[in-house]
Amino acid sequence: MKNLVITAFFLAFSIPLIAQSIKIKKEEAFVDKDLYCYIERGGNIMSVWTYTVKGLDKTELIFMKSNTIKIDESTSRVYYTVTILETDETFEMEQTLSFKKDLVKGLYKYEVIKNNKIDEEGLKRFKQLFAEDFESQFKEEAARLSGTSTVNVNNGNTEDYVIVERNTSWEIFVINGVIKQQNVEIATYKTETEAAAGKIFKIVKIYNVNNQLVAQLKFENFEKEVSIITLKDNKKYNVSSKTNFEDDKIKESMQLLIEYLYI
Repeated sequence: MKNLVITAFFLAFSIPLIAQSIKIKKEEAFVDKDLYCYIERGGNIMSVWTYTVKGLDKTELIFMKSNTIKIDESTSRVYYTVTILETDETFEMEQTLSFKKDLVKGLYKYEVIKNNKIDEEGLKRFKQLFAEDFESQFKEEAARLSGTSTVNVNNGNTEDYVIVERNTSWEIFVINGVIKQQNVEIATYKTETEAAAGKIFKIVKIYNVNNQLVAQLKFENFEKEVSIITLKDNKKYNVSSKTNFEDDKIKESMQLLIEYLYI
């Protein structure tokens, strides 16, 4: 009986330790250090992004194309049209702060890819969590907010805005107003507080290494919703952070800015 109790104890406490570590190096997606699939990025970067998910034998399995719906003069929402290439089945997924990592995590968790093919049952489970009619949702939002005023963040040096493609798999560090990757400074930030409608908001302005204002973040201290306004195209993205911590909100926002070449 004692041995049974000990066995049950280890079973109960061993499961949470099997946490999936997702790393994406260029086009290779690793789960717990094992190569899981390939993700090839395409599109014209400035307005349309595409991803092609491939099996380990480089068979193309899933194609994803971004769609942007303009909510008002300063706000845009982004979702992806997902096509299963073998069957031409399509559905929609919303863009998240860590979109590629969230995608790989979902594909792995629900065993969508098996033997370099799409598993029908795994895909069904995946869609139950991620698939919705985002086009209709965002168009309805645009209709509701059609009178929203434009947000203006045009301050700082905006001449000769430089676009840099960075490694999205490198960890981001946020320390005392400085943002680093691989111990190299890639941005700085300044914070301020704003009170509106009885709420306290934190405003974070992010500058590139040339002191050009790249983006402005706005969020409540204990809420996960983050508003990101990008300067080069004056777009606004509303995304949800995974935590309530300020540094994590900045890190996750930086992942999006790096992914889509805003910084």
